[in-house]
Amino acid sequence: MKRRYQFILLGGVFLSLSACKEEEATPAPDPVIQQAANPDRGREHFDTCATCHGEDGQGNRDMGAPSLVNMAPWSVEAQLIKFRSGLRGRHEDDAWGAQMADMAETLEDEQAITDVVAYIDSLPDEMPEQTLTGNNATGERYYHMICGACHGPGGQGTEAMQTPTLIGVDDWYLQRQYQNFAAKIRGYHIEDKAGRQMGMMSHSLPDEQTLNDILVFLQAPEMKVVPE
Repeated sequence: MKRRYQFILLGGVFLSLSACKEEEATPAPDPVIQQAANPDRGREHFDTCATCHGEDGQGNRDMGAPSLVNMAPWSVEAQLIKFRSGLRGRHEDDAWGAQMADMAETLEDEQAITDVVAYIDSLPDEMPEQTLTGNNATGERYYHMICGACHGPGGQGTEAMQTPTLIGVDDWYLQRQYQNFAAKIRGYHIEDKAGRQMGMMSHSLPDEQTLNDILVFLQAPEMKVVPE
């Protein structure tokens, strides 16, 4: 019995080693080499985006589509990846987000995302119209007290902290996104670290009017400098 057991054991080891050798012998697939961003290819992809965001990326409030032209390229790319991978736009109460997530899935790979972002970055800047009312001074005070540490003293955002620019972005869109964070409609996915962090910060303001005050401050003439 002992000899038979040893034979079976050794046979199992032999088979395991053979399997390892076969796995080692299998060549690894060639890595996908991403090409440099091509705005011309991106223009073709943007035809789909233009249906909601407009030919010049200026946005359309009636369709829930914000202006894209003043958003930092890294931020646009990050959000497209989140939409495409399900980290954003798949909450049952996010109808606008679901629409965007479906559209993002039409971008077949990261190269397509890189190209369309490059095209958006080539569009002319245009500052959006102010739609909210509030107290500029109150908004400035609360912004520097709560928001500025992450989004920067001038609202320019920072890629290192994954905080987008708030300058030149539609105030109605920022209002809706803040409300979505507060309701956990956005930032719900465990892998969306930046979104979850913003979700926690979204309970820092005392009321909705204070949010409007901050958004009015961000729309002030002295703040209307489009970040590089």
